[in-house]
Amino acid sequence: MYLFQIGPTGIIFVLIIAFLIYGPKRLPEMGKTLGQALKAFRGEMTNSYIEANRVEEKKHEEQHEKGVL
Repeated sequence: MYLFQIGPTGIIFVLIIAFLIYGPKRLPEMGKTLGQALKAFRGEMTNSYIEANRVEEKKHEEQHEKGVL
């Protein structure tokens, strides 16, 4: 079983609770903020992946030049 497994019913339940707690005026603002945070996180993860690949390729090239591979 996954730690944070949640189905459609659970998502609807969480949204209803959030609606009751924060009201209709603050929910769109909170959704926008969450979306921006997720977009920034994904961008940083992509940048980290690209940088890790560059480092790995450079290491591979240096080993190839030395005749290790």
